Amino acid sequence: MRKSVQLTSVLVALSMGAFAQQFNGGVLNNATSKVYQPASIVGNYNLSVNAISVSGGLWNNGYTFTKDFLFSSVSNSKEASKGFFKNQKSVSKSASANLDIVGPSVSYNLGDAGYAGVYTRFREVVNLDRLNNGVFQSFNNLNSKFWNHTFSQQNLNISMHSFNEIGFNYGKEIYNENGHHLAAGITAKVLSGISAASVQVGSLNVNMSADTVNKLDGNFSVAYSDNAGSLTKAAVTTASQMLNFSGPKSVGADLGISYEYSGKRQKGYAVKASLAITDLGSITYKTSSNSKSFKVAAEK
Repeated sequence: MRKSVQLTSVLVALSMGAFAQQFNGGVLNNATSKVYQPASIVGNYNLSVNAISVSGGLWNNGYTFTKDFLFSSVSNSKEASKGFFKNQKSVSKSASANLDIVGPSVSYNLGDAGYAGVYTRFREVVNLDRLNNGVFQSFNNLNSKFWNHTFSQQNLNISMHSFNEIGFNYGKEIYNENGHHLAAGITAKVLSGISAASVQVGSLNVNMSADTVNKLDGNFSVAYSDNAGSLTKAAVTTASQMLNFSGPKSVGADLGISYEYSGKRQKGYAVKASLAITDLGSITYKTSSNSKSFKVAAEK
């Protein structure tokens, strides 16, 4: 049995947001930025090299906090609560986290033929989708209006997957007239799934008081890749176990175009815009035989 995860997203340069991904600005070294926008491999250089770069992000609409809370060492819960807020709006809650490590990368100017490059990359993505607000508010909430009421959760999904890719880039300037510059790029990728896990809640009923669970029942399923056990042990055994990938290799692609208008400027640009379609492709993980479905029923 195999579980396939489709990885498809669209990047617009003036991005309004992205779920579980980060898109860094165009001022980065070409060897780094090309993983987000293939056309950015085109530039004014002969050789561009990146040793390693790391980026990450965490997003949720359930909790917010101030910078004072983040950088303080307040131990008093009443004081800490001044900078830490639980979202009371009656909308479903979601969260995502992402780790992105770009390893050794090289880009080279081929002259009139364009630009070519290669890079290595590791990514880990965690998502939580459609958590019912009532269920969310029932846990660890001092607001009594959420006590002693039964809230129902349907179709909650929590997923995690990590994978790596080796990318081969090619880009070229296709128009350069009167200060207008247009470049295009493409990346072909070899994808390898490292590990994956998911928890899917079909239904869940929750009823809580101030410090007691009055009722908790529902059904859910847990699935994870067949190498999850060896990856857990790898932290205390050998690094070679981390290369025990789950499932076969697959291929993917990124496409991008970039436009600049420099006007009368000798350096830089007055206007810049780009469009990229990234993560075209799929990764297949081999599911562990220990993946199962469960039912839970507990009542006070």
